[in-house]
This record gives sequence, structure tokens and C-alpha cells, in this order.
Amino acid sequence: MKIAQGLGAGIALMVLVSSVLAVDIVPLVESVVESNALNFATGALTKFGTTINGRTHQQLPMATFNGWQYATFYDQNRHVCLARRKLPGSGWETIRFTDYSIEVHDTHNAVVVGICEKDGTIHLVFDHHGSDLHYRASVQGLASNPETFAWDASLFGSVTDTLGSAGKIDRVTYPRFFSAPNGNLMLYYRYVTSANGDGMIQEYDGAAHDWTPGLGRFVARDEGIYTEGGETSAYRCPYLNCIAYAGDRLHCSWVWRDKFNGTSITNNHDLCYTYSDDNGRTWRNSDGTLIGETGSSSVISIDSPGLHIGSIPRNSGLKNQNTHFAYADGRVHAMLPHYADGTTTMYYHHYWRTVDGVWSSEVLSFSGGRPKLLGDDDGNLFLFNTGGGMLSIHKGVPNASMSAWSWSLIHEIIDPSTGGEACVDFTRWDRDRILSVYGQENPSVVLDYGDGVPFDGLPSALYIHDLHVTSRAILPEPTDGADDVAFDHSLEWTAGIGAVAHRVYWGTNEAAMAYHGEQAGTSFSPTGGSEPATYYWRIDEVAGDGGVATGAVWNYTTAIDLPPVIEPIPNQSLFAGEGAISIPLTVHDDFTPPDDLLLSATSSNQGLLRDSDISISGSGTSRTLMLVPVAGASGSVGVLVSASDGALTAYESFTLTVHNLVVQDVDLGTWSTAETWDPDGVPVVGNQYETTMRLRTPTTTAEFLGDSLTILPGGQLQLRNTGDPVVTVPDLILEGGTVYAGTGGEVVSTLDGAITVRSASYLRGYWNNTTGDARSLRIRSKISGGSDLISLASVEASTHTLYIENPANDFGGVWISESGTIEFAGAEAVGKGSIVVGDHGKLAIHGNWDQSFSSATLTVSNSPSARVEIGTNHWKVAVLSIGDTALGEGEYTADQLNALGDAVFSGSGNISVGLSIAGAIVQDTDLLPWDDPAVWDPDGVPVSGEIYTANMRLRTPSTTATFPGDALYILPSGDVTSQFQLRNIGNEIITVPDLILAGGTIYAGTGNNETNTLDGCITVVANSFVSGYWGESGPRSIRLLALVEGDATLTGSASSSASTHEWIIDNPGNTFSGTWISRRGKLHFTSAGAVGAADILVETYGGLRIDGDWNQSWLGASLTVANSSITSIELGNHHWVVAGMQLGSMDLSKGVYTVEELNAMSSTLFEGSGTITVGTRLPELSLDAFDENLELIWEGDGLKVQMLTNGLASGDWFDLPGVTASPMAIPTTNSNAFFRLVEP
Repeated sequence: MKIAQGLGAGIALMVLVSSVLAVDIVPLVESVVESNALNFATGALTKFGTTINGRTHQQLPMATFNGWQYATFYDQNRHVCLARRKLPGSGWETIRFTDYSIEVHDTHNAVVVGICEKDGTIHLVFDHHGSDLHYRASVQGLASNPETFAWDASLFGSVTDTLGSAGKIDRVTYPRFFSAPNGNLMLYYRYVTSANGDGMIQEYDGAAHDWTPGLGRFVARDEGIYTEGGETSAYRCPYLNCIAYAGDRLHCSWVWRDKFNGTSITNNHDLCYTYSDDNGRTWRNSDGTLIGETGSSSVISIDSPGLHIGSIPRNSGLKNQNTHFAYADGRVHAMLPHYADGTTTMYYHHYWRTVDGVWSSEVLSFSGGRPKLLGDDDGNLFLFNTGGGMLSIHKGVPNASMSAWSWSLIHEIIDPSTGGEACVDFTRWDRDRILSVYGQENPSVVLDYGDGVPFDGLPSALYIHDLHVTSRAILPEPTDGADDVAFDHSLEWTAGIGAVAHRVYWGTNEAAMAYHGEQAGTSFSPTGGSEPATYYWRIDEVAGDGGVATGAVWNYTTAIDLPPVIEPIPNQSLFAGEGAISIPLTVHDDFTPPDDLLLSATSSNQGLLRDSDISISGSGTSRTLMLVPVAGASGSVGVLVSASDGALTAYESFTLTVHNLVVQDVDLGTWSTAETWDPDGVPVVGNQYETTMRLRTPTTTAEFLGDSLTILPGGQLQLRNTGDPVVTVPDLILEGGTVYAGTGGEVVSTLDGAITVRSASYLRGYWNNTTGDARSLRIRSKISGGSDLISLASVEASTHTLYIENPANDFGGVWISESGTIEFAGAEAVGKGSIVVGDHGKLAIHGNWDQSFSSATLTVSNSPSARVEIGTNHWKVAVLSIGDTALGEGEYTADQLNALGDAVFSGSGNISVGLSIAGAIVQDTDLLPWDDPAVWDPDGVPVSGEIYTANMRLRTPSTTATFPGDALYILPSGDVTSQFQLRNIGNEIITVPDLILAGGTIYAGTGNNETNTLDGCITVVANSFVSGYWGESGPRSIRLLALVEGDATLTGSASSSASTHEWIIDNPGNTFSGTWISRRGKLHFTSAGAVGAADILVETYGGLRIDGDWNQSWLGASLTVANSSITSIELGNHHWVVAGMQLGSMDLSKGVYTVEELNAMSSTLFEGSGTITVGTRLPELSLDAFDENLELIWEGDGLKVQMLTNGLASGDWFDLPGVTASPMAIPTTNSNAFFRLVEP
């Protein structure tokens, strides 16, 4: 053994240099792992302090792997807990193992965590001080694929005292995990007791998923005799500083505690060191001499040659459970607090081993609690210790020869105060060169139970402080080892401490990365790659003095080759006679230069737009698409644009409409006057009309005869009718224009028809501030659209009223009352919109308005001029804001609301805020089955007669079961994602007789390659989800036997866009009239009837299958399908009929489309031999004899029946009067009559 002169005696004292203000450390993130972690109270039975979370003998209370960090602790309920977060700064998720509680008051009984990198298992050991093993492990792959697992206790096995094939383990103290470079996981622990304990090592083999038999003892407790001061000891134990790998070598150091006449800390002595190059099977001293073989009769003992590398006698104040840090080249640094030679003054002593195996030491000028030590790539050392509630970090900077270190205090964490001892995440430091320091705050008061019955202390917060201390770059983005990185990306990093410039290296050859220059910024956009590959990069940091710190090598892999991308092209329109239209076209490809892409475009209607009249010009990503329609032609045409990189082709489609548009020519003209539209004459059917001027209506009852009327910005439709006359516009489009009360004083003008709000538009009253007369608007039109509709007048103080009266309104935008009053004749007239009442606005709704199941909100200005008339009604909204203040959930009267600001509200009614269901029992505990009483604490298990709401993750039983409550609401809010988790598989069926989806999710909660089945009745009252699951072991699908009804959206999704799961809709009696959205996985209807009366939307990663001929066209059902090569539609041999179909951005014209035709006009995969008909196909009309009458039967509304009696070839059809609804009975007056259904 090589020992430098002076080791252990006559050592020079190293002076502490103060540099608390130096830029040696940069705080990154401070996170609270747990707000209420366990503390003990002081008293007769409390041992070794009151802080159990964060003890130096844990070595690893936390661990980092694969971009996630894990932390262990006991919570205030004494439960073992394991938290995780995605690095660098995501929030913590916590598993609380409620099946185990620590019972002692001993801070040595801590929790430690280990991760087997080879199979992704997470391992926990806990609650030991000479006791049987308490151990549990997770399922395989949990740490390897963390985002595919919902974080809950079911991922872990039960507590056991056995390590698989290694057998039962007992008399355990101070266990600590550490990861091996071969991907396995190692465990160290002491066997027996203090001053009489063996050092033990075990190995978990990630390939065998088992603990390796045959290891065990490697440091003996009972071999050899130690003599000092005339006393002898035959028993001892090693108190480890650290056991961990550096490179492929396993380093272990410790101090002895011999028994003598007791187990006092005064019996600690000497510093020992050994290493293993074969994963703990054999051990060598510092000179390389074999001194022990694990599990044999030849283990390390106190007499092993060359074991002691620092001579420290008994009674030197030597603490146990200290620290060391090792480098891959063989350097080792140990830090021990003990008395300086010949004194009783405590100092830290630094012992280090050089690459050549020479040991030296120095004495620091300060001391503290049990330390932790880390080293960086420049040889700097970082020492952590706690004392007096403060966590301190000192930095040791080496001299040129690495023969001495200059120490300075670089950081203190005073607030929050820190109990326990310093703990750091060695694994994160090794991977990321970031310090994660673990510590629990001291409680505000330390409780004392004295000699009485023990109780716990006050809980306190457990923190992790992330700190940057190295001169190297950190936090690479993409993260190290990232997959599926888009080639069009940039590299980003956080600069090293003191760096003023950055040298960038990047390429596909790790050994010879290309140098890309020196730069000031911390991002770099690589160019030049054209194939998917693994790329390596490194950032060397340049310091102000010119020194260069070589960075770590990071890598990432780009995504597989994908087709080019054509940015979506919106539908286009122009008017006959305009000649041509120029359309911006953007194309790009991750691997192919845009100028090398082959672009083309074709027309679906050669009579309107010839292929030869389509051209693409320009270069690079920005091109121009030029379309020249046939002169004099009008109508609609689909245009399909393609881009090919030679191997893969992308498609994008849109619709061009060429129509006869008539533009207002004379300002303030009346629509029925020919001069207004000069030279086109009065409006007629077949033309579309628009205006940016002031267009007046007649003063009498009248209807606009054009196909549509669009009011553009600057345009006004001035209603000149007052009193009883009603003006009707069947298709009024507001694109920034205004509907205006155009004449009279103290009058009301009435508008009927249909209004579509495409962009923010206005409904404008009028107020004469001299006479006080107001002009109001009454809107009977059905209003739809999703933009803002603003009520205002020329004067803010206007007293006009905007009457909204159509109960069929489905407006989903925002009603804004800037001035005057918006008065809804009934709650239905509000539609699905939100409401904003401005500083001078007023609001009245006649009736009980309930939007609590939608995202609609009510926002009221905190202004003395604003007014909201609740009346005697009860309103329910998800969110209510007064000014900038959002109110919490609850029920509020007008007086209570007015107490929060100005006196805005009036009436004796109230407003409920939030999504809670009146009288319902609310879920209290996350991730438990519905039949667990704790779920609904304190109400017990569900019973008949009660309504229940879930806004957490609610699990079903795993066997056939029926929910006993009257109704179950799945709500969209809560502390975690709201999920109704089906845990049944195979033939087991879960039934919920009345399941209301109000924004939550039905989730496939267990199994692989399995289907979870749900029966009963589902009512979809707000946009909700059905979520499958996909993992490497196979998908989880969902079968809905339940009757589905409601009119919101139901979206099928999964955890991955690659999911192959199905959500199977299996009830032919469904009446659902909303929208089925296939976002991920396949939407599979087992019959056409299962679709109900709903629309279907298939997004990029979705799929669709309907087993049968589907025809809901007479109800207006539509089909929308993404134009993507990864979207699939299974037609089979069936025939579907829809009122409208959109393929990508292209609206298909009426007609019959085969699979081949659909595949030719898009990149979507249509499969089968069936067809899709676009346009209404009327339902079948059937006849039945009924007494002396015929009964006519059909499906659908809005149709009429015609009859013919004088021959099909030459006869005339005429309407049967009064026949508007099925069934209808008519007399059998003519045996040769024919009947048919027609649209009015």
C-alpha cells in the first residue's frame, strides 16, 4: 500500500476561504416533494433524533434514471412513500403505500430506493434496525417506460422478507442500493448488530429478474483480534462511508467500530478501503492484492493486508456513516470528521487516493455534521453538511498537482431550515452533473412526550434543491438518449458556470464529431443530415480566462422517414369573372430539401377547372398555387395537391368555389331596390350577396331572396322595420359586420331566419341622448357560430335592449354586452355560449340557466354601471368571474355577489359555480374501487337512492358488478385526471345503469391484449372521452354495451398515438346525436344503428369501422376524415350515405364514391369494396294495412309524402296534405296508388 508521508499525523491545516458571494453555484429548481413528511417527537423512546427522512446512512433516499427522479420518505401517517417527477422541473407524483406503517421512533429505520436499469424495476427497502427485511419491488419496465404507467401502488408487489433465490434475509440494518454498470442492481446491508455485524452484498440480476444466490458476507465481524490501549476486541462491524461504482470498479470504504466493553461511538477507529472489479465477487486492497471473496470462508477481516489506509485511533471523535467519492480512473476522496492529532477539536479530514494508488490527507479548517462528497470533472470537490438547521455546501479547488485543495463556502440553505443530515442524489450527479440536495424542513415546534406514551412531532415539508455547480454545459435538449427527434430541430443547453462562449461539436460519428464553431448563444440548429440516424453532440465551454472545459457527449436519434408535409390549405372562393386565384403553398420535409420535392395538383371537375390551368411556381418551402377556372363557369371543385420525395407522397386537398357574387354598389340602398346592386338588379335565388356598406331592409314584412347575405367589416344591415313587420334573412353571415336598429324612436325592429357568426360581429341598438328614446333589436333568427357577438350602441349609457328569442340557438361563441341589455327569452336561447357583461352592459335571462356541464363561463365587470338581473331564477356556471376575480365553487346570492364588489347583481335567485351535482356524494379518495368505503368517505359504499360524482380516478371491481347508486357522474375536474377506470377483463361485465359523462373519461384500466366491457346507460352531457391504452405488451380496448345518448362529443383516445386498441360501440339502440371523434385507435361500430344520429370525425391517428350499411343522411349526419396516410377507414362491402363529407380540407360534392376514388384523391387508407354516397338519401317508406286504412311508416323528420295514381310513366305526383310525421294513416281509396318521400 502506498501512503504519502504524514498521513494520519502532523497534517497541515487547510484554511477556509470565504466566497459565499462567488459565482460558483446557480440554483435551478426548488421543489416540495411532500408538504407533510413525518417527524418524531422527542421522548424516552425516540432514538437518534427526530428527523427520519434524510439520514446519511441511507446513501440514496432518491435516484435518477431515464429522465425521471424518484424520492422516498415517510409521510405524516407513517406510510412508506415513493414520489417521482419528470426532470428537469415537472411536479411530483406520490405513491403512498397504505398497507405498511412504521411503528418505531428510530431515525435509523429509513427508506431507500434502487433501480435496476436492465429490466426497469424499482426496489424499496425500509424500516430496519436489526430487523427482518422489509422489501417490495415493482413490475418490470416501470422505470424504463415511466410515461406508460399510471403511478399507483398496484405497480408494486407486497412486502416480503425474501430476496427471491437469495433467500430470507434477517437482522438487517443500514441497507443501501447502488446500480452496477452492467445494468444490475446491488444491495448492501449490515447483518446482526452494531460492533458485531457483517458487511453483506446482494445482486439483483435484471436479465433473470431474480436475486443472485451465493453472495452475502464480504466483511467479517468476528475474524481477527483488535488491540488498543491494553484492551482487546474480538467483534466489530464496518460503518460504511460509501459503496458505489466509478466506471466499472466498485469502491467501498468504512471505519471500524469494535465492541470492547460496549458499542459506543468512541470505539470507532481507522479508515479502510477496498475495491472490486468483478461486481463484488472478489475484493482487493489499494495496491491490487486480493484480500477477500464474497460468500466464502475467505472474506475481508480486520487483519486483511493493506486494508487500513488511514490510522485513526479510538477516542478520536471519529463519526461513522461518512462519505467518499470515486472517479473512474481510480482516484478516491473520503471525508471524515474527527479530532485533529493531539487535540479534542473536531475538523473534517480529507483523505485521497491518486491514480497511482498513493494515499494522502489534509485537515480542513472547519467541521460539521456527517458529510456527503461529490467531485466534478475538473477535480473540484463539493462537501455537503448540515448543522444548526442550515445546509452548507463547500467547494474544494485543487492546485495544479492535485496535492492540496483550497476550500470555500459557496452556498447556504437557511430558509427552509434543514433537519436530518445532508443527502444528495449521486445518480443524478453521475448522469447530469446537477446537484439534487434532499432535506426536510425543521418543524416550527419540536414536541416532547417525555416518559409518556409516544406520539409524533409536527409534520414538515420535504424539499429537493437542484443546483448547478459545474463549468460544463448541462440540461441538453433533446435530452440525452432521446428517440424520435424530428430532424428539423435545434440543440439547446444550459451554460456552464463562468462560460463566456461555447464550442459546438455534432455528427453521427461519436469518435469524430464535426466542429461547428464557437458561439455566444446556447442553441444551435444543425443542418446537413438527410437520413434517420443517431447523432452525437458535445458542448465545450470557454471560460473568461480562455480555459476550455470539455463537455459530456450526448446523443439522440431522429425519427424514421416521414412523408413531406403540405401545410393545410383553407377552402378558397372567387367570383365568376375574377379570372384567377393565387394561393400560398407551404411544403417541407424533414430529410429532403424542399426544392427536390416533386409537386403537382389535379382537379376533380374539368368542366370548371382544367388540370392544365393549374400551376405551381416558386422555390423552397414557400410556393404559389395558381388556379384559372374556365371562363363563365361556376360551382365547386376539389383540388388535390401532392408532394413526393421520391419514396413517400403527401396529399392536401381543398375546395374552390366559383360563384356569382353580387356586391352592394350604392350606400344606404334598400335591398329590394335594383340600383342598390347595380347592375345586377334585385336579389334572386342562385346569387350570393355581400356588403361593406349600409344596406337597408324594407320597412314592411319582407324576405331576402338571395342564397346568402354576408355582412363584412364596415357593413351594416340596417333594420328599417318597426313594430309588427318582420324582416327575414334565411342565411345571414356575419363576418365582422353589424346588424343595426336603423330607424325610429323607442321602437323594436325584428329579424328572423338564420345567423352564422364567423368572426367578431355586432348587434347595435341606438339611443338618443337628447330625447332618451331607444331603438331595440329582437332577434328571432337561429344563431350559430363560435365567435364573439357584441351588443353595443352609439352611447355607452344606451337603454336599448337586444332580445334573443330562438330556443334552438346553438351559438358557441361569446355574448358580450358592452352597452344596453342582452335579454334572453329563455335559457335555451343562450345556446352553448359564454357571456361577458362589460362596464356598461346589462344581462337578463328568463329561466333557470344551466351551463355547469360545459366550458361556458359568466364574466361580469366590477363596474357600478354593469347590471345582472338574476330574478327568481337559479343559474349554474362552471366559472363565474367578477372583474379579475374567479369565484370558488359554491352557491351565491345577489347580496353575496355584490359584497365582493359593486352592486351589480339583483333578484332573489342565485348562481351556482362549479361542476358539483346538488345532493351528490363526492369521491374522496383517488385510485380505489367504487366498493371501497374509503372512496366515498365518510358516506360508505354506494347505495340505492344516492347520486355519486367522481372527479378523481375511480376504479371498478375486477369482476362482474353493477353500480348500486342511482347515478354516477364523471366530472372533468379534480386534483388528478378524472377517469372511470374499468378493471374488468374477459367475460366480466361492469354495469352502470345511469352513467353521466360530464367531461370525464372512461378508461381501459387493466390488462394487455384485453377488452374491458361496460353495460348500462351512458348520457354524454359535455365533451368527454373514452380512452384505451397501448404499451409494449399489447393494447387495452373498451366495449360499450351500454346505451349511449346525449348530444356532446365523445372522443376516443389513448396514451400513445401508435395505439392499436379499439373502442367498440355495441348497442344498436344508441340515440347519441353529438359527435363521435376517433382521435387514437379504431372506432368500431358493430352495427349501423350503434352510430345513433351522430356525426363522425376521424382524426390523423384514428380509424373507423362500421359493420353495416349506414345511412343517417336525412338527419344531416356528416363524416369528416383526416387526409393522412396513417388514417384508416374500413368500409368492407357496405354502403354509407352521409349528408356531407369532408376529406382533409376538401368538401366532397354530392355523388357516389368508391374506395378507389377516395384513395386516389387523398392519402387516407380506405379499405373494402363498399361506397360512400354524399348527399341526402331519403329513408325507406313502408306500408302496412290497418283496418280500412294504409299506414305509411318512415324514419326522420322534415319530409313529406307524395302520391301518384295515374301511372308511373306519365302520371303526376301530388302532396298528401297534412302528412308530416310518421306513422300516418290514409284511406285505401285507390288500389293502384304509388307513394314516395320527398324533401320539401
